Amino acid sequence: MRWALRLKRSGFARAVSLSGGATKLAGTIVHGQQIRLVEIDGFEIDFAPQTHAVVTHHADVPGIVGKVGTILGDAGINISTMSVARRADRQALMVLAVDRAPTESVMVQLKSITGLNEARTFAV
Repeated sequence: MRWALRLKRSGFARAVSLSGGATKLAGTIVHGQQIRLVEIDGFEIDFAPQTHAVVTHHADVPGIVGKVGTILGDAGINISTMSVARRADRQALMVLAVDRAPTESVMVQLKSITGLNEARTFAV
């Protein structure tokens, strides 16, 4: 995969964006020390990266956030923070900081939710 790095004009004095394949990220530093993701795949977001995270792309309809939370909770995975962004085309992105990485089985359950287009996990 080829990555491109560029300075980004945004609502922040300084932001850096990174893109590779279909993934696009933009980030900044607030208060001189806190790293924040401010854009993921074209969705404006405010997320402080933590050890483990789950990212979903889904239809902007009621119930998906609750279903994701229930699956994670049933697996004993605690959510520490959540950020949701949505667009006018009724698509949404959710980023959840979790206390441990979801298993492949949990990811399969998440991906089976009707209206959820993609679920992935990453570690910092």
